[in-house]
Amino acid sequence: MKRHSLKIKLTMIMAVLLTAVIALICVLDTVLFEGYYFDRKTKELKASYESLKAVMTTFGYDSKSVENEIARINTLYNINVFVVDGEWNMAYSSQSNADNTIRWIQDILFSSSVKKDVLEENGEYSIISAYDKITAMSYLEIYGMPDSESQIILQITVENIKESINTFNSFIIIVGGFMLLIGIIVVYVISAGFTKPVKQLSDIAERMSDMDFGVKYAGKDNSEIGVLGHSINIMSDRLERNISELKSANLELKRDIEIKTKNDEMRREFLSNVSHELKTPIALIQGYAEGLLEGINDDEESRNFYCEVIIDEAAKMNDMVKRLLTLNQIEFGNEPVEIEHFDISALIESVLRANSLRTSQNGIEVVFEHESPVMVWADQSQTEEVFTNFYTNAINHCEEINSLKLIRITLEQRERSVRIGVYNTGQKIPKEDIDRIWEKFYKVDKARTREYGGNGIGLSIVKAILDNFNTEYGVENLDDGVFFWFETDSAI
Repeated sequence: MKRHSLKIKLTMIMAVLLTAVIALICVLDTVLFEGYYFDRKTKELKASYESLKAVMTTFGYDSKSVENEIARINTLYNINVFVVDGEWNMAYSSQSNADNTIRWIQDILFSSSVKKDVLEENGEYSIISAYDKITAMSYLEIYGMPDSESQIILQITVENIKESINTFNSFIIIVGGFMLLIGIIVVYVISAGFTKPVKQLSDIAERMSDMDFGVKYAGKDNSEIGVLGHSINIMSDRLERNISELKSANLELKRDIEIKTKNDEMRREFLSNVSHELKTPIALIQGYAEGLLEGINDDEESRNFYCEVIIDEAAKMNDMVKRLLTLNQIEFGNEPVEIEHFDISALIESVLRANSLRTSQNGIEVVFEHESPVMVWADQSQTEEVFTNFYTNAINHCEEINSLKLIRITLEQRERSVRIGVYNTGQKIPKEDIDRIWEKFYKVDKARTREYGGNGIGLSIVKAILDNFNTEYGVENLDDGVFFWFETDSAI
């Protein structure tokens, strides 16, 4: 399934949010700022008018307090303050050059070249918005007569609001773009800390879907992600245990069905083959025992030889009986199966070490190249029995080809299984025999088999075990040797 990076998604969401905030600021500034600006300046004018009026009423027209109040208003609100008498003579002014200032005020209030809009008007004062076409200046003024002797004019020079709004919006866009870039970088970096455990949990879940339960969430946080990781670990353990039980139960069921159809045939074959295999060792033991009894040879060396033959044949019979019992248990379903999760490469190395003396004494080079671990699902004990039979069989039949006696062990990871192969240099198996080597007591080279003590049961045990596992196995003739292989369920 195609993955969509959570880190990229978080970064894109933050980028969209920041862009939306910047756009909203520009829209609100365009729609609302002009009205807000005029409303605020109007309130400042009205408050200043009432304040100056109160001072003039309280302390008198010629009071020093009036000058102080005018200075305060001018400094605090940047309002031009003018007080004139009824004849338009300047009494107080926050500006210099009284004559020019009076003409300037009269032009603004009464000239036709100045566009005026009355914003508010009552019996005492008027608030107007004026635009002087000649100077291209805008004003906001309050003009009133608190008494018959004086006139108060408060004036604010206002900027071109639309130009200010455009300038402010341009500034917001530039600064916002820079902040957007910084925000994207910061969110991208910070989001890595949030998305890393999520990605880890996603990888764990994906591996669990492929039946690999070896990986666990190792995060230590106590957030919802940490709780989820802990829950996944518990689920992984339970699934592994339940799958192991299900695999064991499934093998048991398949084996029970097959056993019912094989029991009668196995009994007949078993008795026939055992009788045949026991004839030769029993005859040898009987013959050499009778020779000892009759004293055919009186010298001690001959008697020791007779005894050694009897002991050797008895040991071979004992080994055959043990193998027959093992085979019988497997074929009749009496051998318990316990499916485990283990490293097949470690098992192989253990068998190679156990047989290292035999290979060195026979001058055999053993090659096993692999990457550990290679995890599988199988019965570990019976898998070891299968590999040991293949490996000892390779040792017994390994011959020098092109000045080399070689055994090569291979592990091939497949889609749902692992193929274990054992190759040895030596003679090929005859074509007519290759399909029969799995039969009980069948021997390709009877003389050689007897030489190393074989009884033709080992590969039968292998077949019984692998048939119970319902897995693939086989043998192939190569140019300079023979290759045996079997498969087991992969844990990956």
